[in-house]
Amino acid sequence: MVVQQLLPPHAISLHHASCLKLYSEAGRDVAEDLLEQVAFGDSGFHVEALKEIRDNADRFEVRVQWLGLDEASCEPATTLYEDDPVLFRRWAKANAKMELMSSLVADVEQAVGHPL
Repeated sequence: MVVQQLLPPHAISLHHASCLKLYSEAGRDVAEDLLEQVAFGDSGFHVEALKEIRDNADRFEVRVQWLGLDEASCEPATTLYEDDPVLFRRWAKANAKMELMSSLVADVEQAVGHPL
């Protein structure tokens, strides 16, 4: 099945019909414009908030609350920094006293090779 994005650049891609899903937001009382709802459909999601830190087998993860989603997910700290360094730096600075923050910052700095 040929699918075209609703937002520029209006890219066209080919998908197998079994990969497509019906989608409904009726139960969430969503009233935004359709283009706003699909703006990040294939490209990613907006971060609503970065939450607590956890050390998962020597890999720091941050619980992320995604805008428009009910459930949060834990994402690798280095991935979050690579995806949005400005947001990550602001969050780390604003929450400097959070448990594990100094260790997380040191780990990310070592991974990326420069100070935050």
